[in-house]
Amino acid sequence: MALKCGIVGLTNIGKTTIFNCFSETKAEVTNFSFSTDKSNLGTIKVPDQRLYELEKLQPTEKIIPTVVDIIDVPGIAKGASEGEGTGNKFLGDIRNSDALIHILRCFDDENLPHIEGSVDPVRDMELLNFELQVKDLESVEKKISRLEKVAKSRTTNVTISSEKPIISGSNKIILSLSNKKYHDAKVTVKAFMPAMPGMPYMESKNATEKLGNVKYEVNIHFPMAGTWQLHIFITPKEGRKIRVKSSVNI
Repeated sequence: MALKCGIVGLTNIGKTTIFNCFSETKAEVTNFSFSTDKSNLGTIKVPDQRLYELEKLQPTEKIIPTVVDIIDVPGIAKGASEGEGTGNKFLGDIRNSDALIHILRCFDDENLPHIEGSVDPVRDMELLNFELQVKDLESVEKKISRLEKVAKSRTTNVTISSEKPIISGSNKIILSLSNKKYHDAKVTVKAFMPAMPGMPYMESKNATEKLGNVKYEVNIHFPMAGTWQLHIFITPKEGRKIRVKSSVNI
């Protein structure tokens, strides 16, 4: 896949002229601001003398140099992030570029008025950087919001309760799941106590019974008092299996 470079800058600064200089595709140049409604696309063959040196060692019928895709993005104006000028309709072209070529206008021309009223490359650079940063921030905020919704939909908390105090021996425990989408899931519980000096590792695996309203009942036998770790495995009919960790103290 070829490298993609986007030519960006304010309107009427010479972006398309530069695009025409090194692109095999030629685009129309005008003296009017916002005169185009689409980006110009072109390719550039990258000269590389090493290819010819290699051809001397290994003759070939044709030398094919690498190419770079070049995108002439229509001019951006102050306030573009809020819809001024062409607005942000070309943001996708900028986002999909691997590199940006920022063009700054350093010449004056009565027939080509500057959109800001005067030639000031530093101001123009800061203006464009600000507009791009605002759109980057908006994109990040949207992505964060989207990920938060996904994370919320996947997060499941399990509340452990029992009608009687949990003791050494057999216990009937109720598991209440916070996520309604697991109302018909298969739930199993692994209860274990890690090995300690003078005491071996202990574990039991227990199936549950559905009670309805995202509640499950499980019978667990705890051989001795202490802190028992619980790994609750939830397997829905559709989607991936998840594990929720908890513990009980006896």
